[in-house]
Amino acid sequence: MQRNQTMDDPGPGRSPRRLEQCADQLEIHELSYRYAHASDQHDYELLSTVFTPDGVLTYENSWTDPENPTVAIFKGTESLRTMPKPPLSRGMHVATNIIVDFGKDDATGSVYFVRLMADADRGHRVSSCGLYWDRYERTSDGWRIAYREVRPFPPSGATASWFLPPTK
Repeated sequence: MQRNQTMDDPGPGRSPRRLEQCADQLEIHELSYRYAHASDQHDYELLSTVFTPDGVLTYENSWTDPENPTVAIFKGTESLRTMPKPPLSRGMHVATNIIVDFGKDDATGSVYFVRLMADADRGHRVSSCGLYWDRYERTSDGWRIAYREVRPFPPSGATASWFLPPTK
């Protein structure tokens, strides 16, 4: 802001609502970054704080049986805090291409992710990549994820329908 401008009069071409939406968007982006850090560090206490108290995380679980993956669903703070830790070593998630569409006190969005890993035998590699489909809610504590669906990118490539939002 230039000198003598306030939030009530932010200057030509800028509205208080637009500045508020930018702040909301930044806060929502931060949720994906915190989720990535918490996931990488297996800090599920921190991970649970990016969700609403009844928030849902769903993803394909292929750790126990890669030939027959199941869908893992965790709902609510306690369920998120006590998720089983994956047998994989810690990696590094990168969240990018974040798109957010706002309602009044809710929003939907998508986030691309890449998970990098390193080990002595295979060196550095991409261990997974994909898409998060999110629903966000504004709470008294700020924006939180109400629902996150993790879609791994298929090894055979994605069809157009893979990119469509969930029907829920």
